[in-house]
Amino acid sequence: MMNRLPLAIVLPLAAAIAVGIIGISFGVTFLQLDAQWGHNAPLFVATGITALIMFGAGMLHVRATKQEAALVDPGDPSDNGSEDPTLARH
Repeated sequence: MMNRLPLAIVLPLAAAIAVGIIGISFGVTFLQLDAQWGHNAPLFVATGITALIMFGAGMLHVRATKQEAALVDPGDPSDNGSEDPTLARH
């Protein structure tokens, strides 16, 4: 098994580098858009990217919810809902 100390250093460092590279890439892209098409272009592109990310997250949520609902055991059909077992009458 690999020592956990290198993972505790390498993984956060790699994540920080990845975030930095992505941030610089977006920054350069938005500066180029601003120079070529004006001040509103980066806003429109950022809004579009955000909408795509939100749509993807929504689709993943729907998919996970459907899978979770399929995994739930329906139980007794005459059951009228869950009760707190500590409040059950004997």
